[in-house]
Amino acid sequence: MVLNIVMVGFFGAVTNLLDADALRQAVADSVPPAMQKLNLQAFDKGYEYGAKLVERLAEKSEEGEPVSMEAEP
Repeated sequence: MVLNIVMVGFFGAVTNLLDADALRQAVADSVPPAMQKLNLQAFDKGYEYGAKLVERLAEKSEEGEPVSMEAEP
């Protein structure tokens, strides 16, 4: 289940379709209280990774480099 929440965070950061705080609150509301901390940490990790990826792709685009969403070695 936690992997799904990581992907919710990643999707939120990459698409920027929904407010990050609203997504985070939806995650908190959708899991049992005992699992909230773990799931919110998972959301934050996914969001952080997605935001860094978007930033890196934007930098490459500005430099004229080809952009790809593939992981770098």
